[in-house]
Amino acid sequence: MSSKEGKSGFFLQKNDENLISLKNNILDGIRANPELSKYDQYVNYFYKTGFSAEEYFNNRIQKLLFAKNGEWIFFYDLTSKGPYLIGVRISGWDEEHFKFKMAFLQIFTVPNEPAKTNKLGSLLQQAINYLRNEGVKFVSSRVNGDHITALHSMENVGFRYYDNVIWPITNAVIHNENPMRLISEKETDRVKWISENFQYPRGHYYCDERFEKKTINSMYPKWVETTLRNKEPIAVIESNNKVAGFFVFKIDEELYKYTGYKYGRLRLLALDSEYRGQGLGEKLFKGTLSLIKNLGIDYIDSGYSTKNHISAKLHVNASFYSVYEEVTFHLWLD
Repeated sequence: MSSKEGKSGFFLQKNDENLISLKNNILDGIRANPELSKYDQYVNYFYKTGFSAEEYFNNRIQKLLFAKNGEWIFFYDLTSKGPYLIGVRISGWDEEHFKFKMAFLQIFTVPNEPAKTNKLGSLLQQAINYLRNEGVKFVSSRVNGDHITALHSMENVGFRYYDNVIWPITNAVIHNENPMRLISEKETDRVKWISENFQYPRGHYYCDERFEKKTINSMYPKWVETTLRNKEPIAVIESNNKVAGFFVFKIDEELYKYTGYKYGRLRLLALDSEYRGQGLGEKLFKGTLSLIKNLGIDYIDSGYSTKNHISAKLHVNASFYSVYEEVTFHLWLD
């Protein structure tokens, strides 16, 4: 057994010289085992010659591991087939809004070992114990729908299923006679009001009865404020000189850096119910796609719940096709 194997534990993400050797061992193990990236969201995205999904995955892990004063806490187990690596992040934004501590858990790598080893289950339990000791009340996680070992391990430590999300991509040229325009400052309050009152009501938070619907609704105006503060674009559609709906999107510079293609990302859509049944939802959707393509974007990705059949139809009609599926889990620690 090499010095890189047989070690397990956890470490806080901070700028600590003593952790450099351990972090490099973890990265070396990941780079030596390309199979470890096969469940990553971006494996089936498009890459120009000279770019690869494995390299993008490795660089994202490296960035997280070596972030100065980062938010992540990592749990690991080094084996001859590569490292087990999971991370947890306690969210200050969510705590401020929901008034209790919330965390997100992500499974980064799981070596191809017999399930009976239960190393993943052990690390998950360590992470849960850590979060409980930190006073965290709620943990969410998203796992690749094909990663059966991870899905069962999440269930075994108490996580429960709440949603499936499809991530589709299109490179189609969208022809729309009325491309959307971007929001003006005077329309901010109107867009925030629409975001709070007309969200899709079957997302994972809404399906969890322990969350108050009013508190979930009021999260979206804050989301819009954060979007505007980050100078990310919001497209709007009008009816009778009044904003009827909006669509938040972004240009993903990191995907361009690691794939060689320019990617746009659809993020949040809402339409005032007063204007439904007039075809405005489809116009908003296709008009935003047209706006993004007019910015010189090669591919557009998106995400929608499998329960949201209207959204699924919009995506299919716009030539989107699925490249990734993720399962959303919740765990309450009180």
